[in-house]
Order: sequence, then C-alpha cells, then structure tokens
Amino acid sequence: GSSVNRDGSANTSLIVRVRDIENLSQYLGGGRNGTLFVTANGTNTFVVDSNTTTNTTGHLVFDFNPSCTYDTGDHNWIIGIKDDVCYLDANITASVVSIIGQLRNNLLNPLAGQQFNVSSQILVRFNTTSDCTGSRSDEVVIANATATIELQEPQTGTFYACSPVNNQTANETAGHFNCTFNSTGRKEGNWSVQLNTTKGNFNA
Repeated sequence: GSSVNRDGSANTSLIVRVRDIENLSQYLGGGRNGTLFVTANGTNTFVVDSNTTTNTTGHLVFDFNPSCTYDTGDHNWIIGIKDDVCYLDANITASVVSIIGQLRNNLLNPLAGQQFNVSSQILVRFNTTSDCTGSRSDEVVIANATATIELQEPQTGTFYACSPVNNQTANETAGHFNCTFNSTGRKEGNWSVQLNTTKGNFNA
C-alpha cells in the first residue's frame, strides 16, 4: 500500500482503470461517475471521501489528501463506479493506505528567558500534540510517545541528556512529560532545550 502525510497539502494518487465486462472488457470512456471510499476512525465502515469521473482512458484518479476527519494508521480504500446513468455500481477489492500524522512538542517549563542559578535543579516539562489537536478529541494530546529531552550548552553546542524522562500521568492528561536537569557544574549562559518524541504512524 501507499502512505500519505495528513499535515499540509501532501497527497497520494489512488487510481483504478475501469472495464465494461459486458462489452468485451473494453475500458470505459471519459465522463463516467466514480467515488473513492475510505474507512474512517479505526472502523471497517467505508465513508465517501470524494467523487470524480473517468478520464479519456477509463481511469478514475483521486489525489487523496486526508484531513483531520481521518485518524492515523492503516485505512482501507476502494474506488468504484457509483451513481452513473449507464452502469451499475461496482467497486474494486479494498487496498490499504497509511495516514501519517505530525507530532508537535510544546515546552511548558522552563519559560523562555527564565533564569536559574548554577546548581539549580531545573524542571523541564512539555506536552506532545499533533497536526489535528484542534480538531480531534482523541488527539488533544498524544499519549504513549517515546520522549527524550536534551539541553544544549551555548559555549560548545554540546547536548546533555535530561533523564529519566517521566511520562507524566498523575493528575495530568497522558501526553505530558518531564525531567529534572541538574545544572551543577554547567556553564553559565542561554541554554537551549531540544524535545524529541516518536510514535508509530506519526512523523517526529
């Protein structure tokens, strides 16, 4: 199967060529009505994604650009003739397309420009959201991601791991992470925080 990013304007072309099996299996001409059906939200129920017509060579071509209507992961899709005045409805066997979401990390602590003394124990805390956090109730935050936190020393560019990273669940929605960075012996200056998360069916 193919894969497509849900974030942005990326698409993948889903194409079938349609024959008339009652007319010597000739390919259809242009202008015949067709529909793309895709399963949605972890179910086996197909929903109508979009409609088009065959081109002059009998192909039904759909540039599938999934919206936040779709969750991430594998989805079955079928294409077929539908609601055409000359042909009965007919579909191909289902194929699979993988929809890939985008992870987004949001630093909650420390605040930008916040100051600490050398030797301070510094709480680093963030949450992970997605490209569809504002649209999907199941992606308000992304639970069960694998997270790492690093702090970059300004003078040398060296990264220091902050560990262990805790998957924060007590009194919090899953999808929040924290660690405590021991600044004892570290150089003064404006340090940077790098947050990394990975999860299946999402780009980091």
